Amino acid sequence: MIKEIQRLNAQSFFTKKKLNRLKLSNTKREILLNKNDLGLLYYIICKIKPKTVLEFGSGYSTVVIAAALKENFLKQRNKSPGWNNSSQEKMPKCFSLETSKKWLRNTNDKLKANNLSDFAEISLSKCVVSEFQGQTCHFYKSLPDIVPDFVYLDGPDPMDVKGSINGISMQNCKRTVMSADMLKYESTLLPGFSMLVDGRTNNARFLHRMFTRRFSSFHCKEKDITFFQLNERPLR
Repeated sequence: MIKEIQRLNAQSFFTKKKLNRLKLSNTKREILLNKNDLGLLYYIICKIKPKTVLEFGSGYSTVVIAAALKENFLKQRNKSPGWNNSSQEKMPKCFSLETSKKWLRNTNDKLKANNLSDFAEISLSKCVVSEFQGQTCHFYKSLPDIVPDFVYLDGPDPMDVKGSINGISMQNCKRTVMSADMLKYESTLLPGFSMLVDGRTNNARFLHRMFTRRFSSFHCKEKDITFFQLNERPLR
C-alpha cells in the first residue's frame, strides 16, 4: 500500500464523484472540505477493506470512512447470496473519538443524513496532557475497547487538550499536538494493521520513534501525510 500511495496524485482519485454525492454541508467555524485528502482516505479504505477503524477526531472524515466501509460491505454482501443482512458482527465500523459535544452532534447529523449511522460510532472523551517514557504527549481519557486494523489520526485540536505537565501545556501555539494513544494499542495490534496520519508530522515522527514493533512508514510531503504499516508475519 505504501508504494501505491507514492504513485497516486490528486488527479487520480476516481472517488471525487462519489464524494460529491455525499451530503457534507458546511457550517460556521467548520474547516472547509479538502476533497483531495478525503478522496485519498476513501481510496485507502476501499482498497485495504478494514473491518474495525479507529479515528481520532470526528468530522467530514468520519462520513467518508463510513461511506467507504458501507461500499465495501455492500460489495461483499452482493458476492455472498447467503449473507445475513441482520448480522451486525459482519458489518465494518468506524469508532471515532471526539472531545466536543457540539461536533459530535454535528458529525452524527451528517451520518444520519447519508444513512451511514450503522457504520460509525462516535464517543465523547476528554484529552489530557501526560507523559510516556518521560516524553510530553497527550491521551484521551477513555478509548474504545477494540482491536483496530486501520487508524486515521487527525485529532484532537490542540486547544481541546487540557492540563499541563510541569507547566507545559498544549495551549502554546508553537507546540505541536502529540497524540500517544496508539502506544496503548500497539501491543495487541494484529499483523496487517495500517495507519494514516493527516499532517501532524512531528506526531508521526514521535510515534515512529516510540513504536517497538516492526513498522514501516512513508511520509509524503506533497500530500502532508504519513502512512504506517505493521510488517509482521500472520499469526496463523
